Amino acid sequence: MDARILSAANSIGFSRVVRYMQQLGKSMDDFSIAEIGCGTGTFSLLFNFLGVQTTLIDADEAALEAARTAFSLYGRSARFLKADVLSSVPEDLSGKFDIVVSGGLAEHFSGKDRQKCILFHRMLLKSPGLAFISVPNALGPFYRIVTGFREITGTWDMEIEIPYSFLELRESAYQAGFSRSEIFGNQPLLKDFGDYALGFCSAMLAVFPAKVQNAIRKRVHRPIVHKKEEKDITVPSTQSVVSGVLAKASLPYRKTIVKTPKDYLSSGITLLGYLGN
Repeated sequence: MDARILSAANSIGFSRVVRYMQQLGKSMDDFSIAEIGCGTGTFSLLFNFLGVQTTLIDADEAALEAARTAFSLYGRSARFLKADVLSSVPEDLSGKFDIVVSGGLAEHFSGKDRQKCILFHRMLLKSPGLAFISVPNALGPFYRIVTGFREITGTWDMEIEIPYSFLELRESAYQAGFSRSEIFGNQPLLKDFGDYALGFCSAMLAVFPAKVQNAIRKRVHRPIVHKKEEKDITVPSTQSVVSGVLAKASLPYRKTIVKTPKDYLSSGITLLGYLGN
C-alpha cells in the first residue's frame, strides 16, 4: 500500500488537482472530496492526509470494505457510502463536493451508461468544483498492444472495458454540463512503456497453464542466497512525498495545457472538468 500511495503522490494528476485547490486560496481542511468507484481509495487517502474531508463511494460493498481497511491502516477516518453511478444521485450528496475523482471507472460502461457515469460526477459538485476522471486512452499504443494480445489469447477477463478518445471525453464533459474541460496524458511515455512492458510479460505468462505460471514465478522471485551484504532501502514517508508535491504544485499555474505527443499516446488520459468560473 505504501508503494501505491507514493506512486499516486508523484503523479501528474495529483499535482494538477493540488494546484487547482491552491488557486482557490482556501485551507485544505475547507475542501471536500468524493472518490467514485473507490477500490482501495488510494487517491482520496492522499487528500485525507492533507486534511481534506473525504467521502468514498462504490456500488460494491467489498470495495468499500477494502477502502475502510486501507484507511484504518493509516489511522485515517472517512465517510464510506454504497451508491451506483447509473442511479440518481442521492439527495444528500448532490452539489456537496469541491472535488470529485475516479480512476478506471467510466470505461467499464457502454452506450448511454457512459454519459450517465460522467454526469454523476458533475452532479456531486459544488460550483466552483472540479471533476478528475481518469480512463484508458483509445490511441495509446502500449494499452492497445497488451489488451489486444490478451483478447487474442483469451486471457482478457474484463466484461466491458471501452477506452476513451480525446474527442469522446471532451464531448462527454460538454454533454454533462461542465463549463470547461482539459485533457492530458497520465504519465510520461518512458514510464508508460516500462509499465506496459511488464504488463505484456504478465499477459504472456497468463497463456501458460497454472502450474507452469507458478514455476516461472518461483524461478523469477527466488531469493538471492549469495548476496554478500544486505543494504537497507530507505523508503520516504508518505508525508514527506506529499510535502514535496505541494512544493512543486506551488509553481505558477498554467490554465492552458499545451499538448505534447505523450498526451496523445499515453495509455491513460485524464479529464479535468470544471464547474463554474
